[in-house]
Amino acid sequence: MQIGNWHGDYHRGSAGLERSPVRESAGRVRLETKAELKVQTADGDQVSISVETLAQLREASYEGAGGSAFYSSNYSRSEIGIEVKGNLSEEELADITELIDALSGAGGEGESLDLSTLAGFDYRRTQTIEASSLFHGVSHYGI
Repeated sequence: MQIGNWHGDYHRGSAGLERSPVRESAGRVRLETKAELKVQTADGDQVSISVETLAQLREASYEGAGGSAFYSSNYSRSEIGIEVKGNLSEEELADITELIDALSGAGGEGESLDLSTLAGFDYRRTQTIEASSLFHGVSHYGI
């Protein structure tokens, strides 16, 4: 006869009802990234682009004499915002696209940028990574 629960497995042994070794663990990883780019063109147009992403993974596992279980869940979210004040020309749009490619690492390495239609820009990026072990344990009891 076996009775199982999250904290241990009980089984009938030579000394009566005994508890078997149990391994339990759980963890979480969370990655949040925020980026904001503000651009001003040479003729005074203003562009603001913001991106926010969140990715999260949770896992838990259990292993005992009565069996094992594994749980996993993930969640992700992305938001993007774009605001344009003014009218962008094709050349301004091309220069902003080239700037975004360079900032994201998609542009060619070591290439100089010719962004003649842009007067300036401000770019900010933050990334937060959290990892935690919620619990981890091995237990072995006799009753």
